[in-house]
Amino acid sequence: MLDHTGFLRTLALNKKNQIKTAVSYAKAELEARIDAGEKYGLDLANSYHTVGLTQAVALKESIIYGKKQEDDYNVAKSNLDEAMELAKNANNMQVVSVINLRMAWLEMSPFNPERDETMEKLMYAVFEAQEQPASKWGPALRQELKPQMSDVCHKLGGTYLQKYKRMYQA
Repeated sequence: MLDHTGFLRTLALNKKNQIKTAVSYAKAELEARIDAGEKYGLDLANSYHTVGLTQAVALKESIIYGKKQEDDYNVAKSNLDEAMELAKNANNMQVVSVINLRMAWLEMSPFNPERDETMEKLMYAVFEAQEQPASKWGPALRQELKPQMSDVCHKLGGTYLQKYKRMYQA
């Protein structure tokens, strides 16, 4: 007979280890870019974005397991802020809109007392960006981002949930 508890514990441990590995690889790439003298550009923005995203995923998993890690939230937020600034400077508004979503998703953690207001501002920018040809997501990117869009829009409800449903209905 299958030991369901043991099986689920092993799955959870494997997932946790995979996330730690992803964070480690993302950090190594970012450090290599910085060590090589990169100071701006979309590649550096993407590296900060990847580190911030993997840290946000790790944070979400730690909350599921009952650990509060406000420091991890702050580090992930800082990396996403840096990615945002670099993407804006590179004038890549599509990447900016993706980072807005990632930041809104990060804000679902309990560490920002004004998180609903922050999430609303970020999601307003995401939906506004979808009206602009330069920042509109293509079908593949839209599908990739669907789980996080769903999480955030269901949390916010109201207009955001309606906009999400329209966006993914088409």
